[in-house]
Amino acid sequence: MRDISKMDYFQNLMSVLVDNTRRLFRLHGKEYELMPEAHTINAEMTKTGNWIDHIPGGFKTIVHTEPQQFVREAIEGVLPGYRQQAIKLIEHFRNTSKAQGLDATIVDEHFDKEYRYED
Repeated sequence: MRDISKMDYFQNLMSVLVDNTRRLFRLHGKEYELMPEAHTINAEMTKTGNWIDHIPGGFKTIVHTEPQQFVREAIEGVLPGYRQQAIKLIEHFRNTSKAQGLDATIVDEHFDKEYRYED
C-alpha cells in the first residue's frame, strides 16, 4: 500500500496507475482508455513538486547527501501541493475507471487496497 501522506516522490505514480488500472480492467474483460486529463494532472504534479526553483542558485546549488536546512525547507514547502496533485491523479483514475464501466465496488476495493490518503 502506498501511503500518499508519507511519500515525497511521485514521478512514477502515473506509470503505476496506468499499468495497474489496465491490469484491473483486463481481469474483467475490458480495456482502459487513458484520458488526456491524466497527462495534464501528472504535468501539474511534476511542476508543483519542483522544489529546486525555491532554493538560491537553483540547479547550480550543491545539495549534500544530508540536505541543508534551506533545501529541506524548500522540499517540505512543496510537499503538501505535490501530495494533493498525486491524490488528484489517483482520484482521476478511480473516477475514469467507473466512468468507463468497471463496477464501482471493484474499483473502490482496488484503489482502497493500493493507496491510502485523506482528501
